[in-house]
Amino acid sequence: HGLTAGQREKVGKADYDIFEKTTQDQIEITQYLKKTYNLPVVALGHSYGSFLAQKYMTTPEAKQIEGFILTGTGKLGYLSVLFGRIISLLHNPEKDARLVKKLTFESYDKKLKGNQNAWLTQDQTIVEKYNNDEYIVPVFSYGFYRSFFKGLLGLWGKSLKNIDKSAKVAIFCGEQDGVGAWGKYPQALYKKYKKIGIKDVQIKIYEQMRHEILNEIQRPSVYKDIASCINRFLNE
Repeated sequence: HGLTAGQREKVGKADYDIFEKTTQDQIEITQYLKKTYNLPVVALGHSYGSFLAQKYMTTPEAKQIEGFILTGTGKLGYLSVLFGRIISLLHNPEKDARLVKKLTFESYDKKLKGNQNAWLTQDQTIVEKYNNDEYIVPVFSYGFYRSFFKGLLGLWGKSLKNIDKSAKVAIFCGEQDGVGAWGKYPQALYKKYKKIGIKDVQIKIYEQMRHEILNEIQRPSVYKDIASCINRFLNE
């Protein structure tokens, strides 16, 4: 991922347990921050990071977090995730997952009738910057998706009982976010968390915004809401 890949050709490649390992990374980073600065920590996970945050919430270490903010997130449909998992298992893990990309990101662009990666944001300056960045991931590997879909399959079942019902959660997503099935998946996640007994969970779907709400044209309003949310988490 980015410069951490070391070499350009390794961008988007991952071992088959990257989801679990990266979740553990977040736990260790939190422990380091609390030990070093002795300050409360709020976790903000965006997109892939939001699913890592959802996983984090199911661990005993989640109690060291004052609140979780999830953006570009959701609860994906079981059959869709299972289908993705099967596809990833049927292909060489080192190969580019072009079929997955076609069924997801490229389909989002097609629905929006926009240019390449228009699904990210309406801010064309951001999209152009993204498209011209040599370290973006043009196509993730099937190995990455093996781990990702395996991780997702374990997110919304029995592991939910491990979530502390006193957890504080905020869900912020764009109405035109393909990753969230145009608002459907964030709502499904919100309802699931309410159903299992989490009382302090809020949701806001931003009209006309796409996946990258932190990089949208109207992003100042998102920043304001996040700042307000953090203040509430820390002062209640």
